[in-house]
Amino acid sequence: ALKKQLHINASTLEEIQARSLVVAKNTEQTEAALTALQQQFIALGEQDPDSRLYQRAAEMIQSGASAEEVMHNCDLPLAEVQLLMNIHQPR
Repeated sequence: ALKKQLHINASTLEEIQARSLVVAKNTEQTEAALTALQQQFIALGEQDPDSRLYQRAAEMIQSGASAEEVMHNCDLPLAEVQLLMNIHQPR
């Protein structure tokens, strides 16, 4: 009975060790992904404000916003909005 219990405990310990390795690997992957996201966030914060404005305008156009909506929300002149629409409007 004691040998059987020892065998069960050894098996349980092996299983716990294996799961621990999986958790450690997942933690490393999550930390790497978090680091990458933090770097992207910093890069976005350092972007030129005008480029962020044009990026927002492009996203609005791709989602179907009208020229007037883009002009109003992004404070862009009609000529620039029309150019962006020619480039980014879904076909």
